[in-house]
Amino acid sequence: MLISDCFKAFDETWQTKSFDHVSIDRFTGGAIDGALFQEKTVAKNGDDDWYEIEILLENSIKGDELKAFENALKDITTGMLALGGATTKGHGVFMGTVLRDGEKL
Repeated sequence: MLISDCFKAFDETWQTKSFDHVSIDRFTGGAIDGALFQEKTVAKNGDDDWYEIEILLENSIKGDELKAFENALKDITTGMLALGGATTKGHGVFMGTVLRDGEKL
């Protein structure tokens, strides 16, 4: 499987949000003294919110394996399956369309 990367240069006109966080001590479960940090995320980047990712699969992936993979992609594009870190904060949720050989699934 090959998955293409996609990047967009940051634009100062995009809407951003900053979140304050406290680092948690993994042994005590409490806050680490002085370990505050901020996270800045892009909330909306204008009318062009689309990224295109191309996924190439080996021809040997067929039948039930291919169907399961396609169903997982559909779940991702409908927001039912989040990807990456901080998914409990709302990050990693996507909307989109899954195409196979140019045809919508």
